[in-house]
Amino acid sequence: MPFISVIVTAHNRREYLRDAVDSVLNQTIDDYEIIVVKNFKDEIDDYLKENSVKSVLVGEEMCGMDIVNGLREARGEVISFLDDDDLFLPRKLEKVKEVFQDEEVGYYHNAFENFLERTPNNLDKIHIKKDYDYTIIDNQEKVKKFGFMLSKDARINNSSISIRKTLITNSISYLEKIDYSIDMFMFYLGLISNKKMIVDPCVLSLRRIHYTNSSVLNNTNIIEWIKGKKNFKEHHINDFIILHNMARNTAYERNIRTELANDKITLARLPSIPIDKKYRPTLEDLYYYFKLNKKSLRAILSGISIYAPDFVKWKLIRKLYDLEQRRLKEKIERGNKLFYK
Repeated sequence: MPFISVIVTAHNRREYLRDAVDSVLNQTIDDYEIIVVKNFKDEIDDYLKENSVKSVLVGEEMCGMDIVNGLREARGEVISFLDDDDLFLPRKLEKVKEVFQDEEVGYYHNAFENFLERTPNNLDKIHIKKDYDYTIIDNQEKVKKFGFMLSKDARINNSSISIRKTLITNSISYLEKIDYSIDMFMFYLGLISNKKMIVDPCVLSLRRIHYTNSSVLNNTNIIEWIKGKKNFKEHHINDFIILHNMARNTAYERNIRTELANDKITLARLPSIPIDKKYRPTLEDLYYYFKLNKKSLRAILSGISIYAPDFVKWKLIRKLYDLEQRRLKEKIERGNKLFYK
């Protein structure tokens, strides 16, 4: 019986899946299984069968349902996730197995780095550690360490997350409704459980940046970028409404409610875009937003800007667009230095 089940998800994207699967096949342990959940048939199916990789064919479903379908085939005590365009480093599952020997651990997040398009060579030669300590967070410390976990991106990137299967199976009815935010869902599952959470500074996953997963790369036209931002935020809001229901009467209900308010205000700041009533900020949203940001003049002005005329919104949104371009360029430059010397 495998200790770890790796669920690889692929939706309408074929070109990187072989690299993702190979990165799981080339691990330093063998006590795991691979389950590929995808919505297409392809020539890779023979390759998967030859390497004893389970393949689950699904329809046009939400991302949460893809995970649920993979879980139905999973025999491991621990679930690790991998997006079809990302990679595991060879020591990833060895570390996951080591961490979850402690039965009190429920959630583990390893650090990740970004790379652009081309798969790096010599993955076994990559040894990178971020500048923070390996941190074990007991249940009673989670609220106190919440800000630390956010600052270390411990809720970002599916391919960096491993979680004890029992935590997920108790919340299937919520998971199957999640569209985009699988990583956020698993993070909050870890928080509301009574299990330990671990934040590891060792880079064991690589996240690929390319034209089909980057709104800035894919939309050099700011109009298209705005439309993409609107679509993403609406999906994000839908997912966080589900998370809010899941986390009711917990210490994290307020955090999720605040994030919902932030997303609605971000949407309302977009110029020349009609917004459905469901996604418009209410007085309650404004209360949560301003309570969180009461010490930041810039954030307060951003909140007020939802009432500004379009010509003001256009000036502000161009600054945000330029900022995202700069940040993406920095990620690409860092990835080039690390992996393509």
